[in-house]
Amino acid sequence: MNVLLLITPKCKVEYLEESFSIRQTLEKMDYHHYSAIPLLSEKGEYLGVVSEGDLLWFMKKHNDFSLFESEKVSIMNVSRRHDYDYAKSDTTIEELYHIILSQNFVPIIDDRNMFIGIITRKDIIGFLYKQAYLNKNNI
Repeated sequence: MNVLLLITPKCKVEYLEESFSIRQTLEKMDYHHYSAIPLLSEKGEYLGVVSEGDLLWFMKKHNDFSLFESEKVSIMNVSRRHDYDYAKSDTTIEELYHIILSQNFVPIIDDRNMFIGIITRKDIIGFLYKQAYLNKNNI
């Protein structure tokens, strides 16, 4: 089964753009209560995922870091310590199983590396549960 049936499309996903400052990133993550969020180029290409841990390690390295100063620093200056695995739009749900064990969501890209949405761990578990239930009851 193709992942596009479970995708939360880009228009319904919060994401960062490479032009964002650290302060904009912090405010977006705080407002939506996210611990990790996709990072996109200005063209919409997938660049990676920024996590709270990435921001905390950056701030630790810069002891004099302040919220005021964070307005002047690009999110692109923050090193990402963990690369989130992503999947292409033609990936099957079964192929996502090993990825979703280690991260809360999987960014989905098309064949041009354009970000088209995410699939959450909850979506995959729900799908697998339904499949198991339907098979168990021969429905």
